Amino acid sequence: MLAENVADALDALSHGKVYAYIGNIATVNEVIKREGLTNIKISGETPYRYELSMAVRKDWPEFIPILQKALDSITEEEHDQIYHNWIKLRYELGFDYVLMWKILAVVFLIVLFILIWNRRLSREIDKRIEAEKLLSDTHQRLEQTNQQLVNYVGIVDKYVITSSTDRAGLIPYTSDAFCEVSGYSRAELIASSHRILRHSDMPDSIYTELWSSISQGKTWHGEIKNRKKNGDYYWVQAYISPVFDEQGSITGYTAIRQDISDKKRAEELSITDGLTSLYNRRHFNSVFPSELARAERANKTIALMIINVDYFKPYNDNYGQQQGDVALQAVSSAFKQTVRRADDFAFRIGRGGICSDCVSR
Repeated sequence: MLAENVADALDALSHGKVYAYIGNIATVNEVIKREGLTNIKISGETPYRYELSMAVRKDWPEFIPILQKALDSITEEEHDQIYHNWIKLRYELGFDYVLMWKILAVVFLIVLFILIWNRRLSREIDKRIEAEKLLSDTHQRLEQTNQQLVNYVGIVDKYVITSSTDRAGLIPYTSDAFCEVSGYSRAELIASSHRILRHSDMPDSIYTELWSSISQGKTWHGEIKNRKKNGDYYWVQAYISPVFDEQGSITGYTAIRQDISDKKRAEELSITDGLTSLYNRRHFNSVFPSELARAERANKTIALMIINVDYFKPYNDNYGQQQGDVALQAVSSAFKQTVRRADDFAFRIGRGGICSDCVSR
């Protein structure tokens, strides 16, 4: 930058506004003495020289020969002495070690900061690598768990007879096993009621008890006889539980069933008369006391009817046992068509005797 004069330039240098000033050493020396700038030092010289001269006014030409004669009479030693007496300021050509140490200190601090930062950054990188590895392992385990869950759901869907029901009793989900055992497709069951599966042999009391339990947030389990799409039937051991939301309100119901048709067929064979397909005396001895107790608890009456086929023995003797069996089958068939309620029973308790009991409603 340019300065108006030497004094302004040295003042800017003294206050740190500029880093250096290049000028005539004599002039600089005079200004430093006059202004008292003790914080400035001359640190070197340039190869450029200023030739000093003495000037005389034009209207004083007589002084020119006088001054020239005086200058010519001064020896070289006297000239140097006058020069050094006038310019007494010393300048330094040496190296500035203070500035060097300051720079080194700054560089050291910068290097130390970089080393510390690199160390911290290295630790952060190691932690991030470890976290990413942990995340990768967790993600892999999660994928494996999800795959296992998908496989498990597939197995459940294929082999477990399960379905869900909303609060209105409509079906939003069924498993493949449920569709297979019932004979209905999933499209036919979704948004339908379980009533399409209800068999006429099941008493109303079973379903009343079922809905009463699950509506109170309890789990119900029991045996249910369902009707297939083709009109056939199957038996299941059912476990029905309510589904709750975060507020504890019932949002629907989930049912898991086990096909026990073979078990029930075996039971039916053990309690059914082989000739007439009516319940046998063994089943009568088991059912009648419980039905009597149930009627007493409900404060209802129970009706017991015993039928004996008249002249059965002479008919059997005259036409043979085979025709006697045909007659018993015909009577039993007519009796079964009359006793149709789910909680009505018909038994064959003897060779020609038929018994029925029912609870009044």
